[in-house]
Amino acid sequence: MSLDSDRHDCHTTPLPIYLESGRPLRNPTFSVSIGVASATANHMPNTQSAKKRLRQSEVRRLRNRGVRSNMRSAVRRVREAVAAGDQEKAQSEFRLACKKLDQAAARKVIHRNAANRTKSRLNAAMKKATQAA
Repeated sequence: MSLDSDRHDCHTTPLPIYLESGRPLRNPTFSVSIGVASATANHMPNTQSAKKRLRQSEVRRLRNRGVRSNMRSAVRRVREAVAAGDQEKAQSEFRLACKKLDQAAARKVIHRNAANRTKSRLNAAMKKATQAA
C-alpha cells in the first residue's frame, strides 16, 4: 500500500452540512435541526422564543441578501453605462438605482447616509462623463 492511500483512510473530511436556505453551516461539528435553520452548539436556542427569533432572523437575512444583491446590481449597471458612454441608458439605470438604494435604506439594509453617498457619487460620475463627451 502506498502512503497516500493510508493517509486517505486516516484523514477523511466530513461532508458539509447545509441549512435549508442552501448556505453551508460554518462549524458543522455539532448541529441540531430546529425547523428553518440548523444551529451549532454555540448558537443553539434554548427557549421557544429564541427558536422563533432564529427562524425570523434566517428569513430576514435571506430577504436582506436579495435586496442588497438587487441594489448592487443596479449600481453596477449605472457604472457600466457610464463607462460605456451611453448617457441615456445611464440616466434610466440611475433612476432605477436610486429607487433600489432608497428601498434598501428604508429596510435598513444599508444606512440612509450610505445610500445618499452612493447616489451622489453616481450622479457625479454621470456629470463627469457628460462633460468629457
